Amino acid sequence: MGGLIYQVDTLHFIPAISNIAAAFIGNYIGGGLIIGLFYAYLNDHHQFYKNN
Repeated sequence: MGGLIYQVDTLHFIPAISNIAAAFIGNYIGGGLIIGLFYAYLNDHHQFYKNN
Protein backbone atom coordinates (compact mmCIF):
# COMPACT_ATOMS: atom_id res chain seq x y z
CA MET A 1 0.00 0.00 0.00
CA GLY A 2 2.97 2.30 0.39
CA GLY A 3 3.51 2.52 -3.37
CA LEU A 4 -0.13 3.28 -4.04
CA ILE A 5 -0.43 6.22 -1.64
CA TYR A 6 2.59 8.46 -1.12
CA GLN A 7 2.10 9.21 2.57
CA VAL A 8 -0.20 6.68 4.20
CA ASP A 9 0.05 8.25 7.64
CA THR A 10 -1.34 11.58 6.42
CA LEU A 11 -4.33 10.03 4.62
CA HIS A 12 -7.60 10.93 6.32
CA PHE A 13 -10.42 8.46 5.83
CA ILE A 14 -13.50 10.72 5.77
CA PRO A 15 -12.22 13.25 3.17
CA ALA A 16 -11.01 10.41 0.95
CA ILE A 17 -14.38 8.64 1.09
CA SER A 18 -16.28 11.90 0.48
CA ASN A 19 -14.07 12.60 -2.54
CA ILE A 20 -14.75 9.14 -3.95
CA ALA A 21 -18.49 9.56 -3.31
CA ALA A 22 -18.55 12.95 -5.05
CA ALA A 23 -16.65 11.53 -8.03
CA PHE A 24 -19.04 8.57 -8.21
CA ILE A 25 -22.11 10.81 -8.19
CA GLY A 26 -20.59 13.12 -10.80
CA ASN A 27 -19.66 10.22 -13.06
CA TYR A 28 -23.12 8.70 -12.69
CA ILE A 29 -24.86 11.94 -13.60
CA GLY A 30 -22.45 12.90 -16.36
CA GLY A 31 -21.83 9.53 -17.89
CA GLY A 32 -25.06 7.74 -17.23
CA LEU A 33 -27.75 10.34 -17.57
CA ILE A 34 -26.41 13.10 -19.80
CA ILE A 35 -24.59 10.86 -22.29
CA GLY A 36 -27.43 8.32 -22.15
CA LEU A 37 -29.99 11.00 -22.98
CA PHE A 38 -27.78 12.27 -25.79
CA TYR A 39 -27.55 8.77 -27.30
CA ALA A 40 -31.31 8.37 -26.93
CA TYR A 41 -31.76 11.65 -28.79
CA LEU A 42 -29.40 10.51 -31.57
CA ASN A 43 -31.20 7.18 -31.96
CA ASP A 44 -34.68 8.71 -32.08
CA HIS A 45 -36.39 7.52 -35.26
CA HIS A 46 -39.74 9.25 -34.58
CA GLN A 47 -41.38 5.87 -34.07
CA PHE A 48 -43.71 7.06 -31.32
CA TYR A 49 -45.17 10.10 -33.09
CA LYS A 50 -48.84 10.06 -34.04
CA ASN A 51 -49.80 10.63 -37.63
CA ASN A 52 -52.35 13.43 -37.85
